[in-house]
Amino acid sequence: MIQLGFARLVAFLLVLVPFFFLDWPTALNIAWAIFFLIVFLILVSRYTDIRLKKNRSDLRISICEKELDGLIGDFSAFGNGLKFNNPQHPYSYDMDLFGDRSFFQSLNRTGTLESEALLASILTSNSTDGILEKQKVIQELVTKPEWCLEFRTHLAMQEEKVDQTKITESMSKHTRLLPSFGSVLAISFSVISISLLGLVIADVVSWQVLMFPFFAGLLISGLFVQKVSKISLKSSSLALNFRHLAASLKLIESENWISENLAEEINSTSGNQIQNSALLVEFSKILSSLDQRNNIFFALFANGFFLWDLRHGTRAEKWILKNAEKIDSIFTLVNSVDAQISFATYAYTHESYSYPLISLDSAILIEAVEISHPLLKTEKRVSNNLIINRENFFVITGANMAGKSTFLRTIGISVMMANCGLPVCAKSFRYAPVKLISSMRSSDSLVNDESYFFAELKRLKFIVDQLDSENYLIILDEILKGTNSKDKEEGSKKFLQRLLRTGSSGLIATHDLSLCDLATGNVSIKNFYFDAEIVNDELHFDYIFKNGICQNMNASFLLRKMKIVD
Repeated sequence: MIQLGFARLVAFLLVLVPFFFLDWPTALNIAWAIFFLIVFLILVSRYTDIRLKKNRSDLRISICEKELDGLIGDFSAFGNGLKFNNPQHPYSYDMDLFGDRSFFQSLNRTGTLESEALLASILTSNSTDGILEKQKVIQELVTKPEWCLEFRTHLAMQEEKVDQTKITESMSKHTRLLPSFGSVLAISFSVISISLLGLVIADVVSWQVLMFPFFAGLLISGLFVQKVSKISLKSSSLALNFRHLAASLKLIESENWISENLAEEINSTSGNQIQNSALLVEFSKILSSLDQRNNIFFALFANGFFLWDLRHGTRAEKWILKNAEKIDSIFTLVNSVDAQISFATYAYTHESYSYPLISLDSAILIEAVEISHPLLKTEKRVSNNLIINRENFFVITGANMAGKSTFLRTIGISVMMANCGLPVCAKSFRYAPVKLISSMRSSDSLVNDESYFFAELKRLKFIVDQLDSENYLIILDEILKGTNSKDKEEGSKKFLQRLLRTGSSGLIATHDLSLCDLATGNVSIKNFYFDAEIVNDELHFDYIFKNGICQNMNASFLLRKMKIVD
């Protein structure tokens, strides 16, 4: 790079030699200046290519380093998706899906704003359609780690994450600003300028003749400067982005895909006569050429002799008018693959996880062996087994901090992962695909003049309304906390009985042992618990999911241990 930079400097100085050290102008001096100007431009182009390759290599290394950090639980380099947090969603808020150190942050490897939003949309879609095909897409991409890294690198090389919606809207609404003959006029004018320059070099005419096309060119360019500026403002900053987008698209087009979902999506986007990646490369080159107008010295020379703005502005406008309708589908394809690469990267870096098996004929809704929460560190995980049948409810009791809420989130997030086609943090996971809904946390609202209890009631009403149309896996954590003990006991029992009549299944964690009485004489309700023991005046948790009712509570012990009470 240093040697190339020095060579560029020497070439540029040699261009200036005729102006300062030789008689000017003569045909030989002009030829000298033109020759070394060409050498200088070639060296600049070579330098740009090498710098681009270096940036690409640096980005690849950076991506790999971030993945290594992710393997030890540091996801800070990846977007946390906090903007997608929605307390009204059926489960995302309760499952801590978004935010710092969230599941989304551990998963997110997207390179565009739109693919990040698509990834969040898939996670929150609550869709049970096409799970096996989703798995096939992920499994196929897992076998292409180098391809995925190359794809991510090209997207990462974009100068900034642009708003694709604004680009597509701008292009779709664009109307012609420049005359259709602009490119032909510019080429014809360039031929005249080059011919006159040749006559000057041959010493047939005086160099002053070049002033005629120069000022004529500036005059013609001035007539269109505002219109070209409108086109340039829309597109000039996008040149590099389209170049790397084209490289990402080329990777998609050149790969042989086995997954029907991927193959169909790619075929529906591809052009009949020319690959879309080639179209984007063409547009990127046009935009790069048009962007040279921002260099005032180049603009004066290029517009004076070659009508540069008019030529490349006309080319850019012609491309937009011809291909604008393809841009949206191209963006959609690239974003879709980008989102799927996040899933594949997650599966690749969690090879011990198991892809869920689909079981529709069994009475079992979920059968999990050694299941754990995916965000817990491997050395701290305590795995559990679970079998829950259709139309069954588990009442889970246990001491504070014994693991009830974590277990609920483990089951909830595992079902969400399974529905997305992801492998689950379990030795095995077999289930009948089911949608998820939960109520694990509520908050009051001064703005909406809502009490905590009313917020809880609204959430429970939301759940009941959803159950009118289809069955769900329902996850509840200590419902009706906002009322007194007696009222809570009666209300919780009635609500659980109401849920049983819907045909859904679920898990409910509670400190209210009276709920366990509902299991007497009702085979649809089963009691489980997480235990806590006091060993050597220290509280001990084993986090094991056990059959039965918890008898050990720890609130009084903790109050004394922390010297809050005597």
